[in-house]
Amino acid sequence: MDGHPEDILELLVPGRRRLAVPGLVVHEGPMDPCDITTVDGIRTTNVARTLCDGSVEPAAAVEEAVEWAWRSGWSLTWIERTARRLHRPGQRGTKVVLDLLAGAAPRARPTASQLDLRVERALRDVPGLVRQHVVRDRQSRFVARVDFAVPRRRVAVEAHSRRFHSGRRAETADVQRESALHAEGWIVRYVTDAEARHPVESRRSVLGDRAGGGQYAATRSTTKIRSVSGGTPNSSLPVVPKASSYGTVIWRRPPSRMPSRPWTSPGRVWPSA
Repeated sequence: MDGHPEDILELLVPGRRRLAVPGLVVHEGPMDPCDITTVDGIRTTNVARTLCDGSVEPAAAVEEAVEWAWRSGWSLTWIERTARRLHRPGQRGTKVVLDLLAGAAPRARPTASQLDLRVERALRDVPGLVRQHVVRDRQSRFVARVDFAVPRRRVAVEAHSRRFHSGRRAETADVQRESALHAEGWIVRYVTDAEARHPVESRRSVLGDRAGGGQYAATRSTTKIRSVSGGTPNSSLPVVPKASSYGTVIWRRPPSRMPSRPWTSPGRVWPSA
């Protein structure tokens, strides 16, 4: 479950028993049979009850756990009913869960990963930002589904991780998606986990080019690229635009022709994470 470290064990005891066990986080409360399940022969609380008991954690951790449950296919209605049954006036924990569930309703679908949620958190103040946006062409044909988008500005934002975006196959798929999006007038932003920890810079990156009138107006055929080591510019090979996280468009070769050293526009190196 996202937001909950695997090395922390939590124990639920009935009623208001005060129990201190070294190395354990102890929760006191009712133990309704409907909240209990068995995993590998051990009696445990189910997902909904675990979310409610764990909601005393920092708000960001609870949000990641709720998104994980939604993404994993657990019923939000079931979680909400559990939270309402356990809620008491003045109780903070279950109220956090109920508030998160209320906020999930207008979003229609969950984020695709824990990193997506962190990126969304960094970009939360960007006007018009929507998650899991489907881009279609002028004939309403499917082009791509992007992690986040500002449709009015035709800006797509992708949470970038080595797990899903490294390797020739993944990079080739990224290039194909980018080319299709660019053909429809969209620009693509990539935000890594490290960059998501700097919300101000991330927000400036997402809106930078469109707000400034379009650094992105450069064309593939007229743009030169050079190696970091200072090699000779080469425009004979096709290049694909890729926006950095700080508002500067970076151009690189398609993955199938990617050199062993990174390629970059002058003075900028494409982020490695």
